[in-house]
Amino acid sequence: MGKTKEEKKIEKLKESILLWFKNMKTYKEKLSMESNEKKISKFNKKIESYYRFIKTDVTEYVDLGGDINNIISDLDEEDKLLLNKLFPCGNSVDSIKMREIVDKIIRRMDKVKKLKQKMTFDPNDDIKIKVKNDLFRAYEFIGTYIMALEDKRLRSFYNEYWQYTRDYENTKDKYFTKEEQEIIAIGLECSREYKEYFKEKHKFALGILDKIEETGEKLIEVGEKIGDFGELTQAKVWVDNYYKDVFPQIVKNIEGDIKGEELEEKSKAMTRRYIEFILSKEETSKAMEEKLYYERKGAEIVEELKEDSQKAKENLKGLLGNISSIMIDKMVREMEKEPYIAIYDMVKANEGEERAAFMFLYDREPIIESKIETFSKYSFEELGL
Repeated sequence: MGKTKEEKKIEKLKESILLWFKNMKTYKEKLSMESNEKKISKFNKKIESYYRFIKTDVTEYVDLGGDINNIISDLDEEDKLLLNKLFPCGNSVDSIKMREIVDKIIRRMDKVKKLKQKMTFDPNDDIKIKVKNDLFRAYEFIGTYIMALEDKRLRSFYNEYWQYTRDYENTKDKYFTKEEQEIIAIGLECSREYKEYFKEKHKFALGILDKIEETGEKLIEVGEKIGDFGELTQAKVWVDNYYKDVFPQIVKNIEGDIKGEELEEKSKAMTRRYIEFILSKEETSKAMEEKLYYERKGAEIVEELKEDSQKAKENLKGLLGNISSIMIDKMVREMEKEPYIAIYDMVKANEGEERAAFMFLYDREPIIESKIETFSKYSFEELGL
């Protein structure tokens, strides 16, 4: 019986890995005898590239089921030391998979590393100020991502190989530089602040946030029933929660008190439009700019309330168009206590209820980057829409 596709791939990867070790050694010998600065730089770049090739191919080799000992047996002592440097917690399958997770975390730090060269944020600022800061949001993403890796509810992220709570203290000095450890510490703090901020302050009209929280709970139940069937199953669970739990109330607010199949079909249609919305970088960037505009206007009105209540009412009326005096008075009171409800109503009055819901939902959603990546792989038909 012939070899399977996977077995052939494993063999080719082994050949490649051994070749990378051989080539690296050749360039190291050349480097030791070179004095020309340009050639030294060139050789160092070559060595670094082989370093990356080895790490990537060893990881893929193990992922496909290859036995790492079949590679180690063909390495000399110098090569074995290099392998230990690449995988400092050991050469077992679990250790190599652990390294794969750690590398994903480090790659996701790139945005923080770039942004902190040109900007900062004050940790003592009010959270409402910090959430508008790109560096704060980049740190928050890292912290949220790291904790998602050990959250069983988030099946696209959860792994058994490396988890912050269990493994960080024992592996931090082996895997992360001091700068990266600092990024992790700040990221986790930003993530905690951001989570509390949304829990307490982002309770806008229609109770969408509550529905999102319910969706997270539902993922556990559904996940346990369907088993681990991969990304498409996860995507279908998200879609199911959107059209059954999140969007029906919005549809009713727009369409009236419809029920049954009509409500389900309109909720599915809204789910399709929402997925199209989050997949469009142009649309989401524009929406976040619009949302920020209304947030700023809301902040201005709150300041005006302290000095001139009538002026605040006039400005609010200008933002909301034809709205009754009673509603204006109600919203003025809300501006100080629950500004996000009033801001949501401003967006709704000017941009429409569906777009307002999409804006706030997109801004609030956990693991939105993972959802965007997953939804982009499937058609609406495959998603059950």
